[in-house]
Amino acid sequence: MNLWRALADSTERKAALGPVRDSIGHVLQPFSPQVTGKTICQKGNIGMSVEIAKDSRLDRLHADMCKVFTNPARIRILNQLREGETSVGDLGAALGLAQPTVSKHLIAMRDRAVLTSRKEGSMVYYRVANPKVLRAFDLIRQALVESLWEGARVAGGGRRR
Repeated sequence: MNLWRALADSTERKAALGPVRDSIGHVLQPFSPQVTGKTICQKGNIGMSVEIAKDSRLDRLHADMCKVFTNPARIRILNQLREGETSVGDLGAALGLAQPTVSKHLIAMRDRAVLTSRKEGSMVYYRVANPKVLRAFDLIRQALVESLWEGARVAGGGRRR
């Protein structure tokens, strides 16, 4: 399910395509931020707080996007794409993966709005759609490393190595 399609809310699209459904058939409705009306001050900036309404549709999209992090090949692809836009063939060669395997993962990542692609002739190039995805990726990895260090420290009787 393409995240951008799920978020689209044009009347013309609805009339032409009907409702957008997720991978298990739920009809997806667009979500909208709601202004709470509270004045906030954060680091000297004063403004209105914006709160994303608690919305199970947003939760499903969030969970779907996070599925990118559940496959080791996708994690390796995401790391490789830190260097910038890369073709499918070059990614396969760099990671030692077959091109059909790489293509399958890239399409899944693009459909979850983690990557964007462009076609130039017969070549397809992919890049990270939003740098915040890499920050999330890095935070997850840092938490994992810290957890592993803590586990090793506890297993070693509290001694740091």
